[in-house]
Amino acid sequence: VLRRTDVRTGQIYHLKYNPPPPDAELQHRADDQEEKVVQRLNDYEAITSALLPYYEQRGLLKQVDGVGELDEITARITEALGN
Repeated sequence: VLRRTDVRTGQIYHLKYNPPPPDAELQHRADDQEEKVVQRLNDYEAITSALLPYYEQRGLLKQVDGVGELDEITARITEALGN
């Protein structure tokens, strides 16, 4: 919902985590509304949840706590991937 695209460069920004430069000419996606985002997340969960047992049974599923500061989460992901 806080995502914007610079119409001149095509660069995508997040108003909080990756703010655009002052001279950016920003456009808000028409489908980037809260209710549409919620629907996309629900659709994603419905489709991908069926895959979780498949990857879990093969030892390929890694669960990572996504709460915290960005660098903390990045470190957890890196550790889970064994890098």
